[in-house]
Amino acid sequence: MISFLIKKIIGLAICLAVLLVGYNYFWGNQEEQQSSQNIITEVKTLTGEVVDLLKVEQEKYENGKFDTALAKVKSTFTMIREKAMAMGEDGHEAIDKLDDLEHQGHNLKKKLSALDGDNDPTVQDDDRDQQAEVIRKKILKLNNDAHQLSQTLDDSSRS
Repeated sequence: MISFLIKKIIGLAICLAVLLVGYNYFWGNQEEQQSSQNIITEVKTLTGEVVDLLKVEQEKYENGKFDTALAKVKSTFTMIREKAMAMGEDGHEAIDKLDDLEHQGHNLKKKLSALDGDNDPTVQDDDRDQQAEVIRKKILKLNNDAHQLSQTLDDSSRS
């Protein structure tokens, strides 16, 4: 109940402040209009900085998602390698396929690192987003390929 009242009071205070600044901006004397203009400019600057901060944090989150996905794929590779080695001679073909998948994963990680470090002003954010989406799809395909290989190994070991 108290938190509800506090939220209402804070909301009311913000509304009153906005109304006061707006009133002074349009109908106040010269000094009040200048003060209101300064407040509006500072709020615009603050809003721009908050938006920039949110974009940076979103990029960090996106990059973290890719890192997490690659870590999951790597752990899948480790599991597959153990299964294939336990199969002995029958697992050599799977190990060769796994080596190829690991190479693809390494290449994706290098592309992702290059994309993160690419601060080229000529490259637009839309292009970076498209490149990130392509990498994301390739990571998903790599993960699916790894699971298919694991399933093949499971089927082979049951036979």
